[in-house]
Amino acid sequence: MKAEERPYPAEFRRPKNDWAKRRNPPAWALTKLPPKFDGVIRLMIYGADGAVTIEGVAIAAGMPLTLRQAARQVGARLKQAREIADTPLFQGAFSKALLALRRSEGPRNLHTAIEIRDDPGDGSAATKRARLSAIDSIEGKSSSGTHVSVNVNQQATISAGYIIKLPATDRPVIDSAAIEQE
Repeated sequence: MKAEERPYPAEFRRPKNDWAKRRNPPAWALTKLPPKFDGVIRLMIYGADGAVTIEGVAIAAGMPLTLRQAARQVGARLKQAREIADTPLFQGAFSKALLALRRSEGPRNLHTAIEIRDDPGDGSAATKRARLSAIDSIEGKSSSGTHVSVNVNQQATISAGYIIKLPATDRPVIDSAAIEQE
């Protein structure tokens, strides 16, 4: 009997492409982020609660970790962490957590901008520029980046005509015999 003809009981058969029910499905087949990767995101954005040493590197409390360090801290394999970090699930959760951090730091940043605006400094141009940037920040204008606009236009115009070869010297050659006859 050939292998294709052997009947297998239903409990031994798995539907094709049923990756989500496997214990370790491929990263692209995930429908929900594994729980340990919520910890990876938290470590990458907020850092560890206490001082830690990962791979011989001492990291202070509250310092954000790299993906490699966060994966080591939660006990995930590095290859799996890299694959899952490339998925839309991870990137969406990471962006959401990062946005939450930015929003939570907003009031403190506003107070810092107000302090910079109200500090007269030494009166130099740099201090004045910092105060103007603080005002823009308080008013909600974006002055952190510069707007650069570059337009490049190259055009070569070729038209029909005559080519005249001029002598290599700057002065015209004058025959001295013709001048003496005058």
